[in-house]
Amino acid sequence: MYIRSITGLFLLLAAGQPALAAPKETVLAPASPWNLDATPSGCALRRAFGTGTPALMLEMNRNAPSQDFELIVIGEEMRGIAKASELFYRLGRLPNEKYPLAFIPGTTVRGEAKNIPTVFATAALTNRAYQMADAQLSLIEGQATDITLEWSNKRLTLGTGSLAKPFALMRQCTAALVKSWGLDPEEQRMLSRRLEPIDVNTWGQQIGAATTVGMTGGQARINVRLIVDSNGVPTDCTVLRSYNKPVFDAAACRLLKRIARFKPALNRQGKPVASYYTNTVVWRSM
Repeated sequence: MYIRSITGLFLLLAAGQPALAAPKETVLAPASPWNLDATPSGCALRRAFGTGTPALMLEMNRNAPSQDFELIVIGEEMRGIAKASELFYRLGRLPNEKYPLAFIPGTTVRGEAKNIPTVFATAALTNRAYQMADAQLSLIEGQATDITLEWSNKRLTLGTGSLAKPFALMRQCTAALVKSWGLDPEEQRMLSRRLEPIDVNTWGQQIGAATTVGMTGGQARINVRLIVDSNGVPTDCTVLRSYNKPVFDAAACRLLKRIARFKPALNRQGKPVASYYTNTVVWRSM
C-alpha cells in the first residue's frame, strides 16, 4: 500500500532553459516486468527498476484515452527533487524531444520505508501540441527504449525497453473505460471536435475560493472526470485519484458540475454528442 503526501506546488517551467552541464547520471535496469493495473478510475502501468530496497517504482497513469499520462517516480534516486526548480524529461533518444515538466515533489510510504522521495508530473509521448495518429504514436513508442529525467545536477535514466506493447495495452484499457461510461470508444476516437472548456482558467480560482475557507497553508490535488452532454453541460463528476481529504473532493465535484461549461463535442458528421473530460485540479490556501 502506498501513502503519498505532496509537499510543493506545481512549478511552471519556461521552455528553453538549459539543464546544468555534465550532470551526475544514474542508469537503472528493470527489476520487474510491466504490470497493468486496470480499475474503474483509470489504467496504470508500473515497473520496478534498480536493486535498491525498495526498488525505484515508475508509474504511468491514464484516466482516459490521451497522448498525455501522469508520471510518478518513487525512489531514493529522486533525492533532492524537492529543492529543484526545473525538471526535464526525455523519452528515448529521439532528437529535440527533451522538454521541461510541471511537477510536484512529495514523499511516499512503502511498507517499512518512509518518506521516499517522489515526483508527480504530467508527461507525454511527444512534446507536440497537435494530436497524432495512432500509427505515428506506435512508431514513437517502438523507438523509445528509455525514460530520462534531469534536475539540478542529476540525470536518471530508466531502461524501459520498447514501450510499444505496454502502451498498446494501455490503449485497450482506456478504450474499455470509455465503453464503461456509456460512450462509444470508436465514436469518441473519431470526433471532429473534442470538448472545448469555456473560461477554464476561472475554474481553479472559483474552486480554490470556495474550498479553502478555513484552511491555513493547506493544499489539495485531485484527478477528475466529467461526463458532458451534447449541450456542453456536465452530467456526472467522478474523482479518479485523490491526495487529500474527501471533503475537498466532494466540494470540487459539486463546483465543477455547477460552473464548468463546454463547447460540445462533435462526431464525424458534425453533430453534437456526449463526451468526457479529464483534468487535474490543484489549489492551496495561503
